[in-house]
Formats: sequence, C-alpha cells, structure tokens
Amino acid sequence: MTTLLACGVCGIVGADALPGTAWMVTATFLVLVTTAFRGRRGRRLALVGATIALAATVANVRTGRTPRDDLRAFLDDASQLVTVEGAAFETPTLRAAAGSMRQFDHRGPATVFPLAVEALRAEATTVRVRGVIWVRVGGVMPPLRPGQLVTATGTLRAFPPPPNPGWPRVRPRLRHDAAATLFVADRDQLAITPGVADRAHRWRRVRAALRARVAAVVTRSAGPRPPRAHLLEALLLGRRTRDAAATDDRFRRIGLAHLLAISGMHLGIVVAMVLGLSRLAGGGPRLEGLVILLAVGGYLFLVETRLPVVRAGVMAACFGLGRLLGRRGRLDGIVAFGGVALLAARPDDLFRAGFQLSFAVVFGLVYLTPTVRRRWFGPPRRDLAGPVAMLRERSRDAIAAAVVAWVVATPIIMYHFGILSPLTVPLSLIALPFVTAVLGLGYAAMLLDPLLPSVAATLEPVLRGVTDMLLTIAQIADATPGASVNVIPPPAVWTIGMGVWTWVWGRTPNASSRRRRRVVTVTGAMLVAGYATVGVPHPWRPALRLDMLAVSDGSSILLGCGRERLLFDAGSMSHPDAGRTRIVPALRRLGVRRLNAIAVSHPDLDHYSAVLEVVDAFPVDAVLLTPAFRRHARRDTSGPEAFLLAALRRRGCPTETIVAGDARRLGGATLRWRHPDRDDVFDADNDGSMVVDIDVAGRRVLLTGDLDRDGIATLLSRHPFLRADVVELPHHGSAGPAVTRLIEHVDPRYLLQSTGPRRLRKDAIADAVAGRTRLVTARDGASTVIIDSRGRIRVRTHLGRPRGP
Repeated sequence: MTTLLACGVCGIVGADALPGTAWMVTATFLVLVTTAFRGRRGRRLALVGATIALAATVANVRTGRTPRDDLRAFLDDASQLVTVEGAAFETPTLRAAAGSMRQFDHRGPATVFPLAVEALRAEATTVRVRGVIWVRVGGVMPPLRPGQLVTATGTLRAFPPPPNPGWPRVRPRLRHDAAATLFVADRDQLAITPGVADRAHRWRRVRAALRARVAAVVTRSAGPRPPRAHLLEALLLGRRTRDAAATDDRFRRIGLAHLLAISGMHLGIVVAMVLGLSRLAGGGPRLEGLVILLAVGGYLFLVETRLPVVRAGVMAACFGLGRLLGRRGRLDGIVAFGGVALLAARPDDLFRAGFQLSFAVVFGLVYLTPTVRRRWFGPPRRDLAGPVAMLRERSRDAIAAAVVAWVVATPIIMYHFGILSPLTVPLSLIALPFVTAVLGLGYAAMLLDPLLPSVAATLEPVLRGVTDMLLTIAQIADATPGASVNVIPPPAVWTIGMGVWTWVWGRTPNASSRRRRRVVTVTGAMLVAGYATVGVPHPWRPALRLDMLAVSDGSSILLGCGRERLLFDAGSMSHPDAGRTRIVPALRRLGVRRLNAIAVSHPDLDHYSAVLEVVDAFPVDAVLLTPAFRRHARRDTSGPEAFLLAALRRRGCPTETIVAGDARRLGGATLRWRHPDRDDVFDADNDGSMVVDIDVAGRRVLLTGDLDRDGIATLLSRHPFLRADVVELPHHGSAGPAVTRLIEHVDPRYLLQSTGPRRLRKDAIADAVAGRTRLVTARDGASTVIIDSRGRIRVRTHLGRPRGP
C-alpha cells in the first residue's frame, strides 16, 4: 500500500504533463511490457511505471472532465443575475463583521449556508445542473434546516483563481467542491419550501439536529468566555469559525496548530474510551471491533469532515475492521490505504498543506520514531517496575515522537506559511496532557449529558479549568521571544530535499558506519546553509521590487530593496478581514520578516483597515501618517483613526507624521514625499493623499493613493517637471479630466490599478490609459514590477502576463 501511495503521488504530480488519453495509453503499454520481462526487477519497474501512469489518468479524469450538467460548465469570469433552486446542505451561520476594524464596518451581518444546486435560471432559461455553491444573504434570514428546498435570486460569482502569493493554487474542480457564491441582497429574494427535498437529504437534517445537541453541550461547558468556547469547539467538534481567528493564529504561530485539527490523537482517545467500556462489559475482540466501527462512524457523522478527520477515521475504521475479522494489519499499510482512498476521491488534496502535513507526520512517526528512540534512549524496556519507570519510558517515547514530528513538519510549514516555530517540541510535550484531559472530559460530558445530565454538569467546571490552562500556556508561549519566527518560504526543491534528508537521518541507526553518519550531517548542514543564502542580497538581485497585492476594493503595495521593506497602504473595503486572509499570507510568501515602515496614504478605511493585523504579524519600525490623519483622530476620538492610533500605542509601534519634502532611504532607493504640505487642508480627504516619488537605478515610481481633482492640480502646480516610469492610478483607477491630465503630464509606461471587479467592469478609464501597460488586480491578481540595477523594468502578474491596457 505504501508503494501504491508513492506511485499515486508521482502520477498526480505529473498528471498535467500529458493528456489523460496519453497516460492511459502509457499505462496499457507498460502493463503489456511486464509480460516481456522474465526477471522480477524488470517486471516490478514496468508495473510501477504503469501504476504511475494509471494514477495520472485518474487524476486527469477526476479534475479535468466537466460533465454537461455540472454547475461549473455554466460559470464564467463575469457575475450573473440568476435564480437557483436546491437543497440546503447545512444550518445557516450568521457572520458578523471581521477584522481588527470590524466595529467600523457598517454593512451589518450576513447569513451564509451551502446549497446543493439542482436548477439554475438565467435570462428566462432554466437548466438542470448539479453542484454546490455558497449562498450569502444580507441580514438575518428565516429559519432553515438542512435538506429543505430553497429558491434564491441574486448575483452568482464564480470563485476566482488564487489572486495573491500565499494562497494554495487549488481551484474547485470536483463536483462536491463549492464552485461559486450567490450574493442575495435580502431575505425577500429567498423562498424556503417546507419539508425535506427528498430522502437523500433526510440524513442532513438528522445530522444537523445531533450536531446542534452536541454543540449546545460544548457551549454550556465553555461558559461565557469566547476564547474558551472557540478552543473547545475546535478540539471537540472540529469547528473552525471566523470568530476564532485570533485563537487559530496564536496556536499556529507557536507551532501547536495541529492540536486544533481533529486527527488521530483525537480519534484515538475516542477509540480508547469505547475500548475501555467494551472490555469492562466483558466483550471479546469481535465485539470490540464492532463497537469501534460504530463509534468511528458516529464520530465522523457529528464532527466537521475535514481532511485530518477523514484520514484518522479511515485508519480507525481499518483497525476496527481488523478486530472484527480477527486479523491484524500493519499501521503503515493502514495509513497508506487512507492516502490512496483520499487521493482517488480528491487528487488536488495532494497539493494542500493539510494533506502533506497529515500524512508526512504520520509516516514519520511510523517509520522514523523507533530508530530515533533507539538511537537516543536505547531499545524500549518491557520489564518496567513501578510507575516511575513507566513514566520515564513513556516520556522518552514522547520526546522522540515530538522531535520527529517537528523535523518532518517544519519544512512543509515553512514552505506553505513562512513560519518557523523553534519551541514546538517542548510546547507539544507541555500541552499534550492538557489536550488529552480536555478531550476526555469533553467527550465524556457529551456522552453522559443525555443519560446522566447531573454527572455531566459536574465535569463542566473541571473542563473549563483545564481549557483555561491550555489557553494560558498558548498566551505565555506567544509572548515569549523566539517562539515564532517569520522566514522566507523556501523553494519546493529545497522542501523536497529536506524531506529526503529527514528520511535518511531518521533511518540511520547508531550502528551505521561513521562515514555514513558524517555524510548525513554534512548534507544537512549544506541544506541549511543553502536556505540561509535565500535572504542574502546579491548583485544580480533587483534594485527595487514592487508588489501590488490583490485586495479588491482597497490598496496594499509592498516595496522591497535588498532586505528592507515598506508597505504603502494596507486595507480593503470589500474584505474587512483582508489583513489576516490576504495581506499577511502574501507578505509571508514574499519573504517579509520585518517592515521598515507602513505608510498610510490618507484617512480612508480601505487604505488602513489591515494595519493592525500586519503589525501583529511582523515587527514594524514605524507607521507613517499624514497631518490630516492626525486631525481626524483629534476631531473624532471615537472614530477609526483614533482607534488605530490608540491600538498602535498599546502595541508599542511608533507613528510618524510625514509631509512633502520629507525623504527616506530604502536600501538603494530614495523615497521623496511630494504631497501634501504640512499646512494643506482640502475639503475631501482624497485630495490630501500621500504622493511618494521613488528614485532607483535611474527610474522613477510614483505612488498616489486616492489623490483626486484638487490634489492633482496642487501636485502638478508645485512639481511641473514631475515624471515617472511607473504610476499608481489615483483612487483605484477612477476616471476624470484631472486623472487624464496627470497621466499625460507624468507620461508613465506602466500603470498600477488596485481595484475590485465592479470598477473594472465599467472601466471608464480605458481610453485615458490606451497605449500603456496597465496592471489591474481585479483582472491580473497580484502584480509585480521589478527594476534591476541597470534600470531595466520587468513586469509580471500572479495570474499570467498583463493583458494590454
């Protein structure tokens, strides 16, 4: 099974190299070739090649073919006004505003739920389709239970490809993946049919009712403290909500995110509990296997079905089935079988961090931990006399397992998230007993609540206390210097090489030759040294790199010169949580470890709503503000500007007021502020926006923020000879005579436009920018401008080449 899984991985990786038909022909040819070999080695090699080709064929079929009735066949890049009919998948969830500035988001809450679409009507034409979408309804909607028929009218928008670095390059290509979002203005555009759609959807109603009952127990056990409730929901139910983002981020930073993802440890405790009850009742192995299968099935029926849960469920089910049939299976074979089953159903999961971490760590524990344990502590002892000796042996096992898990997972985490957590091993050893206690107490309370509610109630205070201890450990660790280090994400080749080295290191016993151990050590040192040179500036590296991130209706531009970084604006109006979901992951993927400054162009929320998330994620030397920003904060002490300044003071992040005439060095580039003057007062905030002139390698870059009519006139009157090669279009590309005049006056070759799809659909500025290369985030995703030391300019976009004006 392990060999089959390895062949499947190779086939999925190479699936895009050839069409599915070519892979099928290759597999058939290699199967025929096996008959021509007389030796075992030749037959095995041909059979391995055939298996790889067959896996590539399956991956192409699963992800490349779109059936005629699939919803994805009716989607395109443009939004569509449609009416859909289908059955609700889950109970709707009310989502409040998110982000550090959420109290200033006045759009109100929205209700979301997944819908299994059965029919779609657009332009008086109705078609029968199959697929899954998310429905977002403005405000609070009427009660809806899973399985009920829903008819909704709204704007259907397909999920775009990942617009920024740091997003997984996996698109919804399978039918059971949600493919689009339907935006419904209000509840009047939604009709709910009483009753259940059909028998196939009845199980969803039963599942929702059981989940609600269990969630009520967890909520009551958690008490009034939100972080405690978030942690218990994640540990016991696998539920990760947007409200729990702060808890998730904290555990991720200190390297304990695996504790919040239901996995083999969580399910192992459930299996141990039912095994203990079965043995107390005097059941034999077959009864134990049956009880395990029922417990695993019920557990998977209740919790959120995420990848680690499914993988652990497959393993536990195989173990229970073996007990039921009176057979024993190898753990590595059971794990490999789970991997093969999951990849056969969802080949794209191979490229997700969750799949890689889940199976890499488990295989590391299975294959590497015994060798590392014997190398450090000798072989396990069977003749344990007393609890002290038993505790010592179990501690040695735990240390070896924790170190192996950390070594295996660290390169993958660095590659996907740009985070290094040096304290993961000791923190895991400290937190593990508390997590075990939370799981045991929580699951016991769930089981006892319908039978003995008074007994379940006595467990709740203990459960709260243990959960608070775990939260305190995470809080102290997060505040400890060095617990989390932002690193430059390594290349995929280095990550794979580190994985191979970890395998060789873990499988090298003490009895091996000194030469082999020396080669392993030297190779590991070379890999570490090779990664260390990634962040070292070299002469051939660009003099300036500008990355305009895709934040929809907002702005965020990263400037990089050598090791120095400055972020010009950080906010979004359409995505209040853009800091956590878009900007911070992109900055990590781009190798940011520290920011020399964040410049806020002017006091509009879509330009600074994510500043606090960035400050929390990276060390920031200073936040640069205009005089108008401080005037707004003094005038309205309860407004967003005053809130931001107070929050920055609490975090110890200094702020500076910057005006026209100021200058700063950023590596080899000189940044000069051209606008506004200290005494400038405009009727509109946009006219007082920062304008930064960047001089590097004989080229000029002009960043304008939301500069508008009066501000543009003032700028051009004060700087009549202003020229630039690259210009940020003012106010996200808004058209007007003043903007046209600015473009003609400055005469840039490249234009940057950070905007959402709504303004791009109108594209009123298209005529004014004709003949110039325009990079638009709503069309091209994140865009990059590179100026080398000779002044040559290159541009590229995250979604491909720029497509003209």
